[in-house]
Amino acid sequence: MFYRKKIVRNVASLGIIQAVNYIFPLITVPYISRIIGPDGYGIINYITLFVAYFNILIAYGFDMTATRRIVGHLHDKELVSTIFSQVIISRFFLFIISFFILLISSIYLEKIHENFYLSLIIFGSLIGNVLTPQFIYQGFQNLKIISVVSFIKGLLNTILIFILIKKAEDYIYVSVVSSVLSILCSIFLFWFVFKNFNIKLKLQPIKDIFQLIWKEKMIFLSNFVITLYSGTNVIVLGFFASKTEIGYITIAQNFMNLVLMVLTIPIVTSIFPHISDKFSQNKESGILEVRKFFPLIIYITLFASILLFLTSKYLILLMYGSKFIPSIEALRIVSFVPFLMTLTNLMGVQIMVNMRLDNLFFRITAFGAVVGLTINYILSKKYGYIGTAWSFLIIELIITIVMFLLLQLKNIKIIDLKYFSLKGIFSNLKK
Repeated sequence: MFYRKKIVRNVASLGIIQAVNYIFPLITVPYISRIIGPDGYGIINYITLFVAYFNILIAYGFDMTATRRIVGHLHDKELVSTIFSQVIISRFFLFIISFFILLISSIYLEKIHENFYLSLIIFGSLIGNVLTPQFIYQGFQNLKIISVVSFIKGLLNTILIFILIKKAEDYIYVSVVSSVLSILCSIFLFWFVFKNFNIKLKLQPIKDIFQLIWKEKMIFLSNFVITLYSGTNVIVLGFFASKTEIGYITIAQNFMNLVLMVLTIPIVTSIFPHISDKFSQNKESGILEVRKFFPLIIYITLFASILLFLTSKYLILLMYGSKFIPSIEALRIVSFVPFLMTLTNLMGVQIMVNMRLDNLFFRITAFGAVVGLTINYILSKKYGYIGTAWSFLIIELIITIVMFLLLQLKNIKIIDLKYFSLKGIFSNLKK
């Protein structure tokens, strides 16, 4: 019962974090979109998606792998401090590499070259990713402070947007405000770890840093290729379409991400340390725990996807206005992607990663990247942003089916119908 309550608290905290990340923008979006228009929104979102690849490199999957290492040793402060130090130093090293890649990319990618200063501003927010020790908060299952900091950040961001954005040319301030606030909040969370968890940052042998990066490469590669088949869609569209079409699909993607960030990510992130602890006891306990959580998570995200589909027209018109009417069809197409991505997380992260099936997880995601890029190229070139929307949905469906079949072949059964009844769900929550 104690663990269930702790998970519920963490889900609530992360839910608040992600809700703040989107609810405050819901206040500013109608104002901003009518000032900067589809072109301004399109280029900001395009560069943000491009920079997301560097975020994957810098994060390197440590929020999963470091959490997995910490969970069983929370009372060993020396070990936790070592893990913390290794991760932070590794991320700093990866940030430096990312910066040089950005400089090279600006030479060959037209949209990055033309908007280089905007790219630098958005890239600068990744300093916050280097410093944010979310894996510590996850490992100790103490996420409340992050929700408080996120609320303050969202509030300040909203106020500053209304103060600074007055004309179309002010679109750059959207990214300036976001990046500066992200860095400041991360510095605070970094300091808070020292103050409250008795953790120290210590220099680590360079060989240990390289060994860690090499050891955790499969999770990083898996995360990278997931981004490749789920996030590259808009990047590929940029080779064939105008900034306006990019704006249309990224608006649809924003609503899709809203469901992911406010519902899916808080749930799967909060249960990961708990599931990991169960798998550390034995395989059967871990799989049983996933079976128990599976129905409730599926019901929640399926309902959210259906609701998103039914309200697509009203959401677009309410939040963005008549200029973005073409986004409605794209949103309806991608509305079920959050449901499918929840399934792949439960099978890929909660089961495969915790069972140390890192290689299998990578092979599946690599397959998804190859197939996804091919489908996206064909559909985006022929049908524009609508083809991009369909590629989002098709590839997630393929990955979901492949993961399920491979787990079945390994005799890992994740579905138990007795837990799908309302009685089974409420009984599980009370335990």
